[in-house]
Amino acid sequence: MEMRHSWSVLFVCVLPVLATLMLSGCRTAPERFTPEDLESPEVIRQVASEYWSRHDFPPLRDRGYRRIVITEFAVDFVTVKLENFGESQLILTPPPVAPVGLVVRGGIAAAGVQKKVVQYEDALYSRATERMYEQFTSSLEELGLEVVDAAEVQASQSVSEGLRFADDRSTSSGVRRLNLVASDTGRTKAFVTQPSRSTGRIVEILNGEIEDVEARLLEEIGADAAVRIRMRIGVFRGHASIERGSRAWVYSNDAAGNLELERSLLSSDIVLEESDFDIGRGTQYTVDSERYMAELAQLFPAAIRMAFETGRAQSN
Repeated sequence: MEMRHSWSVLFVCVLPVLATLMLSGCRTAPERFTPEDLESPEVIRQVASEYWSRHDFPPLRDRGYRRIVITEFAVDFVTVKLENFGESQLILTPPPVAPVGLVVRGGIAAAGVQKKVVQYEDALYSRATERMYEQFTSSLEELGLEVVDAAEVQASQSVSEGLRFADDRSTSSGVRRLNLVASDTGRTKAFVTQPSRSTGRIVEILNGEIEDVEARLLEEIGADAAVRIRMRIGVFRGHASIERGSRAWVYSNDAAGNLELERSLLSSDIVLEESDFDIGRGTQYTVDSERYMAELAQLFPAAIRMAFETGRAQSN
């Protein structure tokens, strides 16, 4: 009798979560882009607003900005995630606490069927991050903007007294493994963050808010806007991905906001060296570094052009 009562209480508690799951639906599967698409200004203009959302993001060139500082540039490499069996990903997956869920989902989890573990060559973390940093600064310069030398930014009084940086690689906390909300490439359970050696990653704000530090920085070195970038990249179905959740923040004395990537971009070619499945451990992806770098070299500049296009289109 007590056992039946316990299951009843558990089922009642879980119903709201299941209802939310049913209403939340699935995220649209990401699309693969051909090299020709990624190089086409027309394609970039057509799809930009589908990929990036703008939150008070000030368009850099259209506002007359000329000198830009990059306060932080870092890349999250997705290393562990859970993927649905189909192409579309269920937005919200409740924990397996209902009676049926305990058996079905518990068995699936134990077998590791949905688990994907991505293994990157150690040197790839810094190689990819530095290449993306170079491409980002080049994209700004192509807009006619001057990017303030990173050494000048790091040596400024505003930054040295206002921010604490780390230049080492870091791993996401254990809390991330409890994530129930999926991107369009699955539920990210772990990632490794690699900062650019030019900026490092911000680990502590020592004086006020980040916007306060950036305001003092702009005044000190005579710049117009400060930019922070946190990209997320990974692998989905064997293809390189610029992942949903990547963000860009911009601060200036007269505007502030951010852009967020709402849909992931996939490469056209497979970037895996090998793929193996082990019971309990899931699918182990080993990334081919050279192919991965080649695909990112096309994907990332296109993602940045989409971001600029979104900021420009929504400011008109």
